[in-house]
Amino acid sequence: MDENLVESLEALNRSNLELLSSYSPAALIGGVLFSIIGIYFFRFGKKNANNKVMVAGMALIAYPLFVTDTALTWALGGVLTGFAYYWRSE
Repeated sequence: MDENLVESLEALNRSNLELLSSYSPAALIGGVLFSIIGIYFFRFGKKNANNKVMVAGMALIAYPLFVTDTALTWALGGVLTGFAYYWRSE
């Protein structure tokens, strides 16, 4: 194998491990929890033709992929869940 390719793959592996280690266990649990809630709201909004709830559900599913801070993960999840819950009755 080409030595440059091996070095590139090792650097990529190190960067992936650094990215994974930047998530705390509480942030991972919050991300999974809010993604599950997001799936529920997405399906509810789609079934009832409520676009606001559907978009809030998509946001709940996607945002944990981009937010690594624990407090921000839980705060955003709570706010988005609150909006989706409020909008579901409209």
